[in-house]
Amino acid sequence: MLKPTPTQPSRDSGDRATAETLLLVNGSADSVRLLSGLFAQEYRVLVARNGLQALEQAAGAARPDLILLEVQLPLMDGYEVCRLLKADPYTRDIPVIFSNTRNQPQDQMRCFALGAVDYVSNSTQPEVVRARVRTHLELKRQRDHLEALVATRTNELACALRAKGEFLSCVTHELRTPMNGVIGTSDLMLERSSDPEQRQLLQTIRTSARAQMRLIDDILDFARLDLGHDEQQIGEIAIHSLLTSVADLFQLQVQEKGLRLKMVTADEVPKRLWGDARLLRQPLANLIGNAIKFTPHGWVEVTTSCHPSRAGWVTLRCDIRDSGIGVPEEKQALIFAAFTQADGSSTRHFPGIGLGLSAAKRMVERLGGRIGLDPAAQRGAHFWLEVELRDSPLPSL
Repeated sequence: MLKPTPTQPSRDSGDRATAETLLLVNGSADSVRLLSGLFAQEYRVLVARNGLQALEQAAGAARPDLILLEVQLPLMDGYEVCRLLKADPYTRDIPVIFSNTRNQPQDQMRCFALGAVDYVSNSTQPEVVRARVRTHLELKRQRDHLEALVATRTNELACALRAKGEFLSCVTHELRTPMNGVIGTSDLMLERSSDPEQRQLLQTIRTSARAQMRLIDDILDFARLDLGHDEQQIGEIAIHSLLTSVADLFQLQVQEKGLRLKMVTADEVPKRLWGDARLLRQPLANLIGNAIKFTPHGWVEVTTSCHPSRAGWVTLRCDIRDSGIGVPEEKQALIFAAFTQADGSSTRHFPGIGLGLSAAKRMVERLGGRIGLDPAAQRGAHFWLEVELRDSPLPSL
């Protein structure tokens, strides 16, 4: 039993009377009386005389801020009480200080292994026990304060990110309308103009407008992903048609640059698979568009293959190779980071803000797939993506 000592007034008992709750779990009436007198001026004191009462008090509405737990208890020992407390999400964070008549190292190790924050023997001076209780309650107050601060900052950050995403989404949508008008008007004027100088100027306008449109699309994709507006829409995917439609997007650019765009689809690729066509089409278009943009002359080749992965699923792989400028070794590790480009000099010849590959990576990962860059490419660049798709539709419920 703890030895009594003259009780000293708490240095802050008047400031925080009953602000915190201390649960004393002890089967000895004398120890309970001594401990209650020791802490009553400073804390609200609850008492449990056995393990079952301790669990009931800890799980009640007035959840204690700290538990001073005796090892030897009726009905259930303190070790089992602590184990059950730490297994319950409602009580697991309550600090537990063990008290014990024995003061053996193996007993202390067992208490700490169960999640206790401290251990005192019954021969410990009461003032030392009170000091340790104060210390652990102060630590708990600091922890609770930090957790509340983190929650507040996290909420503020989420609001800021949401506002940023909504702003970018609104702005990019507004920019698309006039840009579509510029592209459409330049196309019409090119069809009607025969003057070589005018045609050259119009082609410059059209090329610049399309480059700007691609930047707008990249920003829109990135904003949509940040806002979480990219829920999967599972449906049938006509793979060959999807590949052809993506290639058709770049035929004019390929012709203007004098490149060769070759699409190779292996025989084992099914005609139809099931998944989110948008989340597959957009990353593939980004990779092909990048290959064309960074290839001044030569070729771009897209190879699509397929192999079974697990029951009801197949893995579709697309390899995009080009004969362009490649990716410098020092840029390869960061190539999928936002606002990163292989050509980072101040006088870049290839416009862009470095969002396309970042958005592509996030879309592929939403499909549960992978995307990467082959660092061993001998010439140009070699990007690839792999996604799992169903080989048959989901059964109707």
